[in-house]
Amino acid sequence: MKSANKVLSVLLACSMLGASFAGTTAAAASKGPEEGAVMGKTMSSYVSPNMDLSYMQNAAPSARTMLRARAATDELPAAYNAVEKGTVTTEVRNQGGWGTCWAFSGTGAMASNLFDEMGEDAPVFSPIHLAYFAYHGRANPDDPADGTDGDSYRPFEYNESDVDVKFQEYRLGGNTFIATSTLARGVGPVLEETLPYPESTGSAEADKYEDLDPSIQFDQEYRLEETNYLPTRDADGNLDGTAVKKALLAGGSLGISYNSRAYNYVDYNGTPVKTQFGGPNFGDCNHAVQIVGWDDNIPKELFSSGYGTPEHDGAWLIRNSWGRDQYDGLFYMSYDEGSITEVMQYVLDTTPDSAEAYDHLYQYDGTGWSMSVGGEEMNAPVSMANVFTATSDETLKAVSFYTTDANAQYSIQVYTQLPEDGGSPIGEAKAYKEPITGTEAYPGYHTIYLDEDQWVNLAEGEKYSIVVTMENPLGRAFPVATEMNGNFDNVRCVANIEEGESFVNVNGEDWLDLEEVGTNYTAHVKRVAGSSSAEDLQDKPGTSGVNIQVAGDFDGDMWGALGNVCLKAFTTEGNEEGAITPAAGKTLSVVYTPAVTMEVDGYAEAILDATGAYMGSVVPGEEITLSFAPAYDGREIAGVSVNGEAQDDYEKDLYTYAVTMGDEDQMLDFDFTIVNKLTLNATLEIAKELQGSDEYNAALSDVREAIDAAIANAEEVAESATADQATIDNAWSELLNAIQYLQFKNGDMTFLKLLLDTCDSLDQASYTSASWEALMAVKEEAQAMYDAQDSLQEDIDAMADELVNALNNLELGADLGSLLHLIEVADTYEASEYIQNDAWDTFVDVLAEAKELVAQEDPSQADVETMTSRLSVAMAEIRLIPDKSKLEDLIAETADSTDATVKALRTQAIALLANDLATQEEVDALVEELEVAIENAGKPSGGNSSSGNKGSSSSNTSAGNVYAGEGTAVVTSSASVVTAAKSVVSDTTVNFTLKRGSAYCFKMTVVNGSTATPSFTVGNGSVLKTQYVAKVGNDYYFRVYAIGTPGQSTGVYTQMPGEAPVLQCAVTIG
Repeated sequence: MKSANKVLSVLLACSMLGASFAGTTAAAASKGPEEGAVMGKTMSSYVSPNMDLSYMQNAAPSARTMLRARAATDELPAAYNAVEKGTVTTEVRNQGGWGTCWAFSGTGAMASNLFDEMGEDAPVFSPIHLAYFAYHGRANPDDPADGTDGDSYRPFEYNESDVDVKFQEYRLGGNTFIATSTLARGVGPVLEETLPYPESTGSAEADKYEDLDPSIQFDQEYRLEETNYLPTRDADGNLDGTAVKKALLAGGSLGISYNSRAYNYVDYNGTPVKTQFGGPNFGDCNHAVQIVGWDDNIPKELFSSGYGTPEHDGAWLIRNSWGRDQYDGLFYMSYDEGSITEVMQYVLDTTPDSAEAYDHLYQYDGTGWSMSVGGEEMNAPVSMANVFTATSDETLKAVSFYTTDANAQYSIQVYTQLPEDGGSPIGEAKAYKEPITGTEAYPGYHTIYLDEDQWVNLAEGEKYSIVVTMENPLGRAFPVATEMNGNFDNVRCVANIEEGESFVNVNGEDWLDLEEVGTNYTAHVKRVAGSSSAEDLQDKPGTSGVNIQVAGDFDGDMWGALGNVCLKAFTTEGNEEGAITPAAGKTLSVVYTPAVTMEVDGYAEAILDATGAYMGSVVPGEEITLSFAPAYDGREIAGVSVNGEAQDDYEKDLYTYAVTMGDEDQMLDFDFTIVNKLTLNATLEIAKELQGSDEYNAALSDVREAIDAAIANAEEVAESATADQATIDNAWSELLNAIQYLQFKNGDMTFLKLLLDTCDSLDQASYTSASWEALMAVKEEAQAMYDAQDSLQEDIDAMADELVNALNNLELGADLGSLLHLIEVADTYEASEYIQNDAWDTFVDVLAEAKELVAQEDPSQADVETMTSRLSVAMAEIRLIPDKSKLEDLIAETADSTDATVKALRTQAIALLANDLATQEEVDALVEELEVAIENAGKPSGGNSSSGNKGSSSSNTSAGNVYAGEGTAVVTSSASVVTAAKSVVSDTTVNFTLKRGSAYCFKMTVVNGSTATPSFTVGNGSVLKTQYVAKVGNDYYFRVYAIGTPGQSTGVYTQMPGEAPVLQCAVTIG
């Protein structure tokens, strides 16, 4: 790859040394100078191309960033001036009286780009060299590879004698296509000091430029590497100068071709400026200049002329080549100028004289891109080729060609050992297994540098071809650039072509020698404006299949025979080690059983590819893999032989064979044994689906076993890679017969399964031992029948009847849960803690009877329920031994009291203290009354004096009962809670405190004849835990356990079915 490429952007344009005009002013009207006054006479100096180029002003839908351009920010400034920025020279050059503006524009833009890097040391290029040798083209005498002899632009249109007119080549002008072709063939640029421009084109000094020394024609400071035509509008035709602006920011200047015809001389922000707007419509160009900046804000009104006013503000800042004037050689061109075209970027290779320079340039297209050709559709791929003969042992390292539209795609191939008859560029040996491919963002001339592993060695005297396939996905232009003989707007293009040099393939099949095509093409006229020759073309379609598109708007233009395709090759002397040396392929012939298909993987050129036969060209040493597969569904490979030798390394659906091509032709004969497993696979699929079906499950076990065995055998045969057709047919036949046995079905065991599930859901503990054992015996027999799944329906029905009878004979056992729980609680009672009276004795006797009852094998439910009630009542009747210490203290304290109430209560206290059957409630109530009497002793009596009771009926023992073992319930003096509904009457209706860890038993009596059971709940289950104790008649006993934190309270509720919950009382944890 080249290492010192320099991006040089230029628009090669033409000058109009022409008609006088009057300027139109916007801010202050003034009379402008006449166009051409500096040249002394008027003349046109721009040569319009013979192709319509308007499409190139529109960007591709997704154009990439310009190649090798320096990075520019996404935010573009509203205005930019390269002169003020210091990225172009401040010198304004003067073309004088000659029509060389296009050469000045090109060489000036090149120098300005070097100025950005080199400053004052940047070279100045000679426009005379470019202008003169463009019209004196010839082959490079020092390069035998140059085949452009006879190719040249000539400075006349119809009369060849015009070439003898003095300075004719400097008068007629040029364009970007003429400049590109001249530079691309190796002519210039050279330094200004080599060939300086005359100070006056009308003086005797200029005479020395009439005939230049041909020895300097191929002098070259830099080699043209690439050009890009840049768009000024987006894909929809709307103004978008982003690509041009980024190129300017990258350094140097660009250029532009346009129709110079409408200038204004106006004031802009206090500075006199010159403006140009010739209308919004696309038209002919007659001048070319350099773009050196832009201003998005300059008002559109400053451009108003006889052609109208632009639609948008903004303009390009332009540098002219008419010398310095009051505007410093600058003017503004409106963005809306319709004649803008040929905005070009140049890329120069700055290393032609280094060790990397190329020794030979193989080319035929001395006049370059003059016409675009293609097939019927513009977006169809078209191949082009040039055939060259190596002048020595060389190495091909680069190729170049033109692209005719944005986002053009290309592929490159190189051939040697070409046909001796010269009728095709396709040789027996090609360089690349796969073509080199790529895409170019913009139309223009492009050099493709080959990587080192893509270099191709060529032998002296060897013919080789460069074949490039072009495709324009946008479909705006035919894809192949060629030369064309003809008259193009003041100049003649002469393109010499010989037989066997250039070829095109427009239909993907046939190669056409362009020398033979000549004028046998079909021309499509894009625009017609009084051009008789263009109208004539429309009436004369060609028969070659080659199509061109011409502009058709220049009266008198003539289109003649096509020349060579624009395709060049760059080589260096000697063969490079490691480079590709194309070799001719040997013939690989393959015949194979038509019942299989074959694919070729590897580098092979197919000569014949038909069913059962293949012939291809393969380079010696190349490995080719042949892959064979059955041609039809259901077929498999069951045997392979190659050239009569059996193979065993195949799979049933694939066989691959690798062959390395030798130095001789090879013949391979493949014989395949193909078997048909279609019926087997179909039958197997059906059988496997039946295997899980209801029909299969309903069949007898021996039928299912037969089907399973047949399926297993069929699967083994189906997977076998060696089974013959007879084995395959026998496998599916046996499977089909087994399936037919499904008509022998098992009985329906649905009801039997339901009975078995019912048995499994029963709890043994709920039934008597005898009835349960009888049921289990029948169930075991029924389960065995069900598990076998091979019984007749009548046997299944008989077993179901037997199992139903066993279920009906089950006898329920007694429910011992409540009684066992009461016994467990009663066992925790200690005799030392309870009053030893008849209630305690009864409790002990009942507890013993209860234990005897639960020890029996099958006690009756009635006996269990009676015993549960008796034990619950006995537990409720026993009493804890009360604590009388407080009562003793109060008796001692009141020994000397004279208060009548105290004395009376003291007498009761002494009697209660002596009563061994006194309860804790009686003791606590008397203690409370005595404390109140002591507190009130000596106070005067009144209507509201205490009666000795706190709260309501606190001494009433019916306020709450403490049952044995439940701890002590302290009855408080709090107000009673809401009375319960009459359906349930509680024995406790006052709020009280229950010591944490203690229990309390409630008796709830259902009244009014209701037979419903009340529910018993508390408001907060984390404060009290509830437990059902027993039922005696209409009395229900419930126990609560104090599990909460001291100070917590919760309500106790009962609820009858269909009624709202009723609060009985509140309990606080003490």
